Amino acid sequence: MDSESESEHADTLHQAEGCCGRCASEGTLSQTPTNGKPRLSGQALAGLLLALPPLTVVTGPLALYFGYRGLYAVNASDGRLIGRRLAILGMVLGAIGTALGCVGVVALILLRVRSTSDRVECMNNLRVIGIAVTQYEENNGQVFPRAVMPLEGEAPERHASWLAGIRPYLDAGAAGQKKWQDVAGQLDLTKPWDDSANSAALTT
Repeated sequence: MDSESESEHADTLHQAEGCCGRCASEGTLSQTPTNGKPRLSGQALAGLLLALPPLTVVTGPLALYFGYRGLYAVNASDGRLIGRRLAILGMVLGAIGTALGCVGVVALILLRVRSTSDRVECMNNLRVIGIAVTQYEENNGQVFPRAVMPLEGEAPERHASWLAGIRPYLDAGAAGQKKWQDVAGQLDLTKPWDDSANSAALTT
């Protein structure tokens, strides 16, 4: 009985030692770093593709985001991911595209403001001309200005236009201004518009 007990005890120890050896072996293998080929970071590649012109003007912010995420992933991968240069290039192009996009938006806003300002100025000029025509009509026997001012002995193309006739009244629609009255004082409607006597008014 003693010999059988000793034999069973020896077998148990042998099995335990074998199990520990296998566990130790498996543990060693599991701690051994894998030497597989590094793969390309998808986020770095996405950042570069989004930064390619002409898309970069619209997708610049996305290129910056994916480029940054790709660079972070590559740096934290311990060599398992590659694409650091792609991520950096995507970030640079994305930053350029974002800057160009911002400049474009600001330019569009300025153009819109300029267009609105020009439209308002044009409407105001038409209002002033309308008031001047009305003033001319009230001061000339209820007669609106003709296409050309009357001038005997000269061809019609040398007559001053109706705009010359309403110039004294243009300031009526612009309170506090006498610019057009001064110009009208330099005009001599008894002479052709291209006469030397009217040269000063033509250059004003």
